[in-house]
Amino acid sequence: MNEKVSVLVTGANGQLGLTLKSKQKELKNTDFHFYDSKELDITKKGRLTQIVRESNFDYCINCAAYTNVEEAEKFPEQAYAVNVKGVENLIEAFIGTETILIHISTDYVFDGQKGTPYLENDLASPINIYGKSKLKGELVIQEHLERFFIIRTSWLYSKFGNNFLKTVLFNLINGKSMKISSMEKGAPTSCNSLSEFILFLINKKINEFGLYQFTARGQTNWCEYAKYIREIIMKASISSGDINCIEHFKTIAKRPKNSVLDISKARNLYPKINYWEEDVESVVQVLIQNHLK
Repeated sequence: MNEKVSVLVTGANGQLGLTLKSKQKELKNTDFHFYDSKELDITKKGRLTQIVRESNFDYCINCAAYTNVEEAEKFPEQAYAVNVKGVENLIEAFIGTETILIHISTDYVFDGQKGTPYLENDLASPINIYGKSKLKGELVIQEHLERFFIIRTSWLYSKFGNNFLKTVLFNLINGKSMKISSMEKGAPTSCNSLSEFILFLINKKINEFGLYQFTARGQTNWCEYAKYIREIIMKASISSGDINCIEHFKTIAKRPKNSVLDISKARNLYPKINYWEEDVESVVQVLIQNHLK
């Protein structure tokens, strides 16, 4: 009989953590240990080291992150505390263990000036505090660990928590019209699909460690993405507010104009990555059904 695999999940109350929690039974012979930031704050080294040393995890999926792009500009020390110091604490806690780190990173490590999708080995040159702190976290991992997966992703959404898809959907269903930027392009990515990829890495005991990029296939901009959500609402015969595209939306943080990531490396390992429209439609349908109940 196979020994049980033990998996620590940090940041368990975020949308990716909650999605993983909803899927944990899909992996047999695997024990998941979910900790939210109140139960396990990765910026507090003592408690983290105690939990890691007592439990001897095979994997740690680090979903803990400071992800508020706007607030990071105002409170950079908080972003660096979680996205860099927290990662350093995790690495230190893993010294002398066999734990494999699966760390979630971001498209925002790039400046968005490239005209084609970004490759894993393209020069990272972030233009905001959030991106800078996430890049520094990546570099710390690459410097100190040999067995790790860093997964850059973009424009995450799910049926859980707060995200762009849910904000747009519920505003439209409530008859509100919205102005949305058409300047930035990227790939809306379902936490459901990203979770499946992460579980695949664990289930198949993949040992091709390193840096990966995982998003949905295809690309769009924020405004076209919102219009697509509206199309699904209209198909369900629900009245909707309108979407107006504007070229630029004023924000505190600069944002990369091109956030499209090349996912060839991930697709070679895991071919069943959906186009963004397919995944968006499935989540919107679930949310609409729940709304109509």
